[in-house]
Amino acid sequence: MAPSKRWNHTMCLIDPDTAVVIGGKTSEHKHCKDSLWKLEIEHNLWFPINSSTSGPAPPCVHGHSATFDPVSKALFVYGGFGEDKTYRDLHILNTETWTWKLVTAKGKVPTLAYHTATFYKKELYVFGGVHPSSHSGGKACTDSLSIFNPGDELWYKPIVEGDKPLPRFGHSSILLSDKLVVFGGRNTATYLNDLHILNLGFMEYTAVRCDNMAPLPRGFHVALAVPGNRMLVSGGCSSIGDLQDVHIFNMDTSTWSSVAAPPAVLYAPGRTRPAQPWLVPAEPAGGCRPPGHTAGVWWLGLFKNRVQ
Repeated sequence: MAPSKRWNHTMCLIDPDTAVVIGGKTSEHKHCKDSLWKLEIEHNLWFPINSSTSGPAPPCVHGHSATFDPVSKALFVYGGFGEDKTYRDLHILNTETWTWKLVTAKGKVPTLAYHTATFYKKELYVFGGVHPSSHSGGKACTDSLSIFNPGDELWYKPIVEGDKPLPRFGHSSILLSDKLVVFGGRNTATYLNDLHILNLGFMEYTAVRCDNMAPLPRGFHVALAVPGNRMLVSGGCSSIGDLQDVHIFNMDTSTWSSVAAPPAVLYAPGRTRPAQPWLVPAEPAGGCRPPGHTAGVWWLGLFKNRVQ
């Protein structure tokens, strides 16, 4: 038993031995009906969790975000595309009781897909993404930052200064210490490889000038925080096609380096959070590769720089 082949899903670690897969699309561009799965990593066993949870679960979506808060043991699933709409719903899964809650939030609730969502000091930071628009063919991308406070169930927009990133979607945002690192994505038809850092203490952006050549512009890649104040970037889509490269950015030296590539081209994968620094899911549970989609799982051992 395993999830159906899919892409545009999310995968999130909820403890060192357990991951949850949510949503995604099939090769026929339909939403996966088996949308919720749990993986026991040590035993390599999959379990459908639709029937084992209670409460209002998320609809079948893609382009959403799934972010785990290790303090509250809660998984936050926000936004994404449904069959005919862009969602603004926020579902919270209590991973101790396996109970879903649909939040009735206050404030200005954003409506987004292909955004990023990152937890910092008990709040959810949502950056970028695609939103409905009366122009640009009905959709446009944004450079907006919105914050959700779970205690008050309130959305708000902070005041941010500095060199702000361009509007984008399909980018990555990872947390390193008290800094939110934004890389790549697409600005309408243009792929990006710029790097911006938001200091969450001062709420100020800085555009990073790298000391060597950055990876190819890309979107829908994976990015992870790894030991040594570094960020790992893997795969994605680019103007020249699908990518299978792996790069590491060192925050201390502002330099990029390359490591061994995954065994297959994959893009539009889910985003995950590593619980063990030596076992990082580089291309978690599926993705898209010519001529179709996959349901495979690969791990990159960072200390050995090889794919397993």
